[in-house]
Amino acid sequence: MKFSDCISMVVAASVALSGMGTAVQALEAAAITDVNVRSGPGVRFGKVDVLRKGEVVDITECQGNWCHVIKPGPDGWVSGRYLQALEGVEDAAGADEGSASEGARRSGGGDAAAAAILGAIVGGVLADRAAKRRAERAAAEREAAESAPSVTAEPAPERAVIPERPVITAEPAPSLPYGPDTCKQGYVWREAGPNDHVCVRPERRTLAQRENTRANLHRIRLLGTYRCKPGYVKRRAFRGDKVCVTPERRRQVLQENREGPRHRVLSD
Repeated sequence: MKFSDCISMVVAASVALSGMGTAVQALEAAAITDVNVRSGPGVRFGKVDVLRKGEVVDITECQGNWCHVIKPGPDGWVSGRYLQALEGVEDAAGADEGSASEGARRSGGGDAAAAAILGAIVGGVLADRAAKRRAERAAAEREAAESAPSVTAEPAPERAVIPERPVITAEPAPSLPYGPDTCKQGYVWREAGPNDHVCVRPERRTLAQRENTRANLHRIRLLGTYRCKPGYVKRRAFRGDKVCVTPERRRQVLQENREGPRHRVLSD
């Protein structure tokens, strides 16, 4: 089955669930290698950025083998052959729970069938493709190792005895009130979660706490899981952070994560 066919089936299932939209909404995926981000769906479009291996993005729509992604920095189009889906159902397109049930009845499938399509096609096909490539590389490496001639190592020459040098004890690090996570003057812990010690300006911490108290305003429950409403994405202030914010706010949070160590008294 071609990648474009898989995405078409996902879109069809999403439309059945929601009754609206024709593209995958906020489907999380990770790059399996460094890959160019382009201004349009094809190699004829100009390069606007590079997606690094392991970087997580949100897929908003796909055309053929190309998918539009939201990421830190310029958004753009990436070849789907280099993306691996992370979640099958939670971030697929849809509306509220009532319209999802009605769409499922019209399609004749039901919630369980739609969830199976989304999970198996999106999560499975891309992951299987990456696993197949890893298995082929491993087999080629084993074959090369078996065909290589055996080499008998020569005994290492005797090493001259070097007199021991005196041990120099390093001076202890200065005592800080909050250890290595102590922020510089004018910065505080963001505290978007219990152990979020990223150093930011006080107004950014106030913003993160306000987002936490209003978390339920921008997400809906579908098929037993929570997902962000259209126009919102997961904040990702820390691993497992599912507070829904605008794409612009998430780019701001990811920038805080990168710059946070520079605002500590002692960096990691």
